Amino acid sequence: MRRVLYILGLLNDDDIDWLLSAGERTDVPAGETIIEQGQPVNFVFLVIAGQFRVVTGHEETQLASLMQGEIVGEISLLDSRPPTATVTADTDSQVLRIPHRALLARLESNDAFAGRFYKALAVFLAQRLRQTVATFGYGANERLSEDIETAEEIDPELLESITLAGKRFNWILERLQSR
Repeated sequence: MRRVLYILGLLNDDDIDWLLSAGERTDVPAGETIIEQGQPVNFVFLVIAGQFRVVTGHEETQLASLMQGEIVGEISLLDSRPPTATVTADTDSQVLRIPHRALLARLESNDAFAGRFYKALAVFLAQRLRQTVATFGYGANERLSEDIETAEEIDPELLESITLAGKRFNWILERLQSR
């Protein structure tokens, strides 16, 4: 599932308009790196099309493969530290590149946006952490039970917003194609 849906489901239409106006659609050729481990990053990226790989360490251990609807660069936005992984395009790709500076200014000046955005990031990062924990096998010995949620399950409270988020993502794609 597109992880950005967690974010788009909690933002409102004005927030999406602002992200589109603050961001820049950018083509990323295969092999180009958009985030380099240990180097400052100044953008949050929303993957519009294509595929990226996330690697870490000198041996370049692959952590993830990112596709349309993924978001990266958000952790460095939150903690102002260099990224712990490198993100490189596997295929010719396209991103919406939103400058940290503009996003931080918006967060400072608009408390309602800040509340929605930070909650959306918290939900997004919590889901990513659950997925990571499940991937590395923690809790693998638990038996299936209706009372136990798995990492892949969606919180029932979020289900309603997921449909709206999907429509918003398609709206973003349409608006970016008309630029």
